[in-house]
Order: sequence, then structure tokens, then C-alpha cells
Amino acid sequence: MSQEVPTTLPRVIQLPLLYFPPVSWFVHALEADQVVLGCPRPYRKQTLRNRCAIMSANGPLTLTVPVAKPWRNAAFSEVRPDTARPWRRTHWRAIESAYSRSPFFLYYRDEAESWFSKDRVESLAAFNQACIHDLIRIMQLPVNVNVDQVHGPHEGELTDYAPFFLNRRQEEGSSLMALPEYRQVFSERLPFVPDLSVLDLIFNLGPEAREYLRKAARR
Repeated sequence: MSQEVPTTLPRVIQLPLLYFPPVSWFVHALEADQVVLGCPRPYRKQTLRNRCAIMSANGPLTLTVPVAKPWRNAAFSEVRPDTARPWRRTHWRAIESAYSRSPFFLYYRDEAESWFSKDRVESLAAFNQACIHDLIRIMQLPVNVNVDQVHGPHEGELTDYAPFFLNRRQEEGSSLMALPEYRQVFSERLPFVPDLSVLDLIFNLGPEAREYLRKAARR
């Protein structure tokens, strides 16, 4: 009589399409066998879908993408950045000012600047998605990402992290996990701030960002 071989279903998590997501977003992505990028509707302002936080000389600084009207009750895939406002230039100047003295800014500068120099007219969701894929590639993360399959077929039980990230304010620094400290660009005079945008991790740790995320995922 043959015995059935027990099988373990892969762990599938849903993560929202955020604007340069916080470090914990990528830690959760590494914990999963499959990541589904979701766009729950309706769109709400003042969430991490259109804002992120970086470390400036004066402490955490929130960068917000202005969105064009109408956005009320719209699907996230229909929301577009307000091209009448120079947010790309403003955000890039803030990032350049904050991280120009960081160890790996010059290493990633050209690619990072390209995110803000292109006159992209796609939706905010598409912009976020493209940048997330670039960040995964830059850090060489072994993350299996599926897009627009929230309601489609997938193996395993789906765990939805979207409510946590979408109900969280970036400046609160809240996280589902305790993240280890690393040296930030102004750490000689400012206390460590956990779970900022992953840009902070990349500019400060460079290629070591992947190992940092892996260790955090194993904690």
C-alpha cells in the first residue's frame, strides 16, 4: 500500500503597489513563495500608494505624488500623477540632497534619476509597478512576482498584507517586524529610523541590501 507524500502548499502573499515601498515590504516579499501585486479599489489618498519617506538632514521626509482629479471612487489603475505639478523634479532633488553623501549614491545615481526624468504618462499604479520591478532587479532578489492576478488562479492560501500597508502612515515607522539597524547617512547626529523607503537601504548598503533583507526575513 503506497503512502501519500505530504505536500506543502506554497505561501502566497498579496502586497499593494506602493510608491518606493518601505523596507518591510521587501522583507515580506522574500518570505513568500509567490507575490501577487494588488490594486484594491477604490483609491484613497494619503496612503503609501502615493507617498514614501526618506531620511533627510532634518529627519524623515515624506515625498508625496500629487494625483490628478477625478480620483474619488476610482480604481487605482485609473489614477494618474498630476503632470501639471513638478513632483518628479522636486522628489529627485530631495533624494539627491538627502543621499548625495551616502556610500552608494553614485553607484545607483543614473538609474535612480531615470525614474524621475522620464515623462511618463501612465497611471500611478503602472509607475509604481515599474519601479518595484527595477528595485527587485537592482537588489537581485529571488522574488516571484505576479501582477494583476489577485482574483486569478494561484496555488496556496493567499495572505493579504495590503490592509496593513494601506492603513499605515509612513512617518509612523510602524512595521510588522523588528528590523535591525544599519548605518544611515546622517547617523552621526540623528537616531536610526527603521522601515523608511527601500531607497534608504539601497543608497546606504548597496549590494549588501539583499543580505540585510534576507536576514530580516529569517528573524
